[in-house]
Amino acid sequence: MTTIVNTKNMTWLIKPETSSAEIPSFVGKKWQITSLALDTGIGQASDLLQHIPQRTRNDIIIFQPDGRLKGEYGKRNEQLFNWAYDDLSNVIQLFGDQELETITGLKILELTEDTLKAVTKIYENGLSLSCIITLTALYHL
Repeated sequence: MTTIVNTKNMTWLIKPETSSAEIPSFVGKKWQITSLALDTGIGQASDLLQHIPQRTRNDIIIFQPDGRLKGEYGKRNEQLFNWAYDDLSNVIQLFGDQELETITGLKILELTEDTLKAVTKIYENGLSLSCIITLTALYHL
């Protein structure tokens, strides 16, 4: 089991004794959204990426080893959220900066050297929808 912990202040994500072989392969890479589909469960999933401005599609996210999710927007860098990974359920949890309440969970569907595909649930007007996000690695830090 991966020795990844979620502490109160999110200071340590990976315990010092964790070997590099136990660190999830999505950590430390620059990821870019290449597909964003909404699956209503009643037919073909609709591609939402076409509705996102090109400058936003070029944004980068990085799952840093310290449990922070960093965003790069052109020349700006920001911490977006904190994250933790549960290798038993294969879910990445995203947390707000101050509280440990989960903002969303990303269930990993596919993880390769260059692709991270995950699904999250969103709720709109009482309906539960699946949002399928595909990220492509630009390169490893």
